Amino acid sequence: MAISATALTSTALRSSARANLAALHLAVFFGLCITYLVFISDIYAYEGYQNSLDFFKLIYSSAIILSITFLISNKRPTRSFILHFGLICSVVPALVLYSCADLPHRFAAYFTLCFIAIICTSRIKFNLPSLFKVNSNQIMYTLSIFTVIFIFSFYRYGSFSTFNLDFNKVYELRRSVAANFPSIYGYLIPLFSKVVIPYIVILSCANRNKILFLASFVFSFIIFGLTTHKSIIFYPAISASLYYSIRIFRADKALLIVIFASILISIVDFYINGSGWISSLIARRIFIVPALLNYYYFDYFSMHDWYLWSNSRITLGLLKMPYDVMPPFQIGAYYFNRPQMSANIGWFGSGYAQAGLLGAALYSIGAGIIISYLDNQSTRIGAAIIIPLFISQIIDMFTATDLLTLFLTSGLFFGLLLVGITGKVPAGSTSLDRPR
Repeated sequence: MAISATALTSTALRSSARANLAALHLAVFFGLCITYLVFISDIYAYEGYQNSLDFFKLIYSSAIILSITFLISNKRPTRSFILHFGLICSVVPALVLYSCADLPHRFAAYFTLCFIAIICTSRIKFNLPSLFKVNSNQIMYTLSIFTVIFIFSFYRYGSFSTFNLDFNKVYELRRSVAANFPSIYGYLIPLFSKVVIPYIVILSCANRNKILFLASFVFSFIIFGLTTHKSIIFYPAISASLYYSIRIFRADKALLIVIFASILISIVDFYINGSGWISSLIARRIFIVPALLNYYYFDYFSMHDWYLWSNSRITLGLLKMPYDVMPPFQIGAYYFNRPQMSANIGWFGSGYAQAGLLGAALYSIGAGIIISYLDNQSTRIGAAIIIPLFISQIIDMFTATDLLTLFLTSGLFFGLLLVGITGKVPAGSTSLDRPR
């Protein structure tokens, strides 16, 4: 009887947690709907944002969000966090446009089904056997040495003479600075900025190494000054903040609370300042723009030829591209009349550009496998290690980058290998890692 009572209590707690998460998802959905209808569709109407609220679609979208929320298991913290992140940052904004801009049913149905495919695939236990494990301290020091070598390698290309920490000059310097680098630096810069330095930050937190913790921030500032890529300086702070937050709070719930608060801030800023910088960045740029781009990819490649990965090295140049430019530039030219605009998008739109619904489905399966692998690794070294390390790739996967590009050129593949050989981390696991 005692076991039965415990099981019932555990089930009740999980159901209550899911209900809370569902309520937060709906709160964000309706907050974004209000923001879109009252402010974005008015201020940014020239960018193609229509104001066409459909109450049936609003109710239908709410039901979809509730259903998907209860499909996501909250027993595994890493998988739960990533899937709730994907739901709130890609599916919910897409349904906002579906409801408020009268987008077609087929778009909402395809998008939803592909995300459900991610959920289902992520439940399959996918792991790769590792032939050896390396002590986390050794990995931390080794990565630090390689980072120092990487920084000094810039001296050979004269980058120290153009060293710049002024945010106002980054765009005017970026092209001239990048022209001095060999093409391999296009792979090395994201590798060090998105994987290596964040991993030094996280492992230094876990191993309580204050010197390397501070050194990692210095590394990021130096690389920013050498490359003029602003985002690099934010990765260490994001990684450290996430590491400590996950050790204290439940990751998925905290994520939704923060996002809901950001939507409220956007509404207030829109109301007070009109097209304020904060409101435009959060509500429009982070949430609505990727959703609109997903629809543009869907709309365009429902009527035009697919790429069939002819733009990727995996086809070995055997297929001729149907267009003169890559998918992001094709969309930028067609919908925004800006041939130089790179309209990058995440798993759904980029997959649809390659092979329609089949391409989006294949990318969904690939995303699910990646999530499954990260979840399995987190049971060994902890959610507090995995989530902060891969947060930039998670964001890119759902909102900004083709999945193959992310895997091969943005450091994801190296990151997956790195956690695979990492031994037990002293302060990686938290109470979140125990089944709930």
